[in-house]
Amino acid sequence: MSKLDLWQDKGLTITDRLKTEPAINRDIDEAVLQEKLKRGDLAQEARLKYYPSIEVDFDNLYAGTFRGSRRELQQKMFDMGFRNNPTSYVEVTDEFGPDEGSFAQVIVKEDTEFPHLNVDRILGSIPLWNRVKLQNHVAIFKDGEVFHILAHQETSAWLQPLRHLTVSEANARIGIREFRDAWFDEFKEELPSPL
Repeated sequence: MSKLDLWQDKGLTITDRLKTEPAINRDIDEAVLQEKLKRGDLAQEARLKYYPSIEVDFDNLYAGTFRGSRRELQQKMFDMGFRNNPTSYVEVTDEFGPDEGSFAQVIVKEDTEFPHLNVDRILGSIPLWNRVKLQNHVAIFKDGEVFHILAHQETSAWLQPLRHLTVSEANARIGIREFRDAWFDEFKEELPSPL
C-alpha cells in the first residue's frame, strides 16, 4: 500500500488530522506514548499527535546503535547534513513503538531512472529539471540508554512530494549503506551495530 493510499483510505487531510486523537494509537501503551510526547520537541510532538503512522520492519531497516543523549545524536545528524523531517510519517515498530525523531538528507543526482523525461530538450538546457531527487531518511528509536537508528532511501518529500506519496519503493540497503558511510566519513569511526 502506498502512502497516498494511507491518506485516501482513511480520508485523512491535515484539517482532519488536527481534530483527531494521536495518530499513533496502534495498540501502543498509553504510558509509552505520553513519555515520548513529554520527551520530544514541538515538531516531534506535532508529528506524534497529528501525522499518520506507518509500520516498519526493524530488522530490515536497522543501521546501527548510538549510545548517548538525544541532543548528541541530533547534533551528529546535523553534522552529517541531515535535518529534522517534521512531515515524515511516524514510523512504528513492534519492538519500540513510535519513533523518537525523523531526519532526512536530500540527494540530487542525474536522472537515470526516467531518461525518457527529457525536459532539458523541451525547455532548453536546464539540468535541474532532469534530475532525480531522493532523500536518505532516518528514524531513531530509544531503547534504554541507547538509540537504534533505522534508515532507507526514497524519493524526496520536499523536492518530489507527489512521487514521495505515490512511489512506495524505499531502498533500505542503499539507505543503510550511505548512512553508515556518511557516519564513518564524518566521525572516522564505525557506527556500532551490536544487533
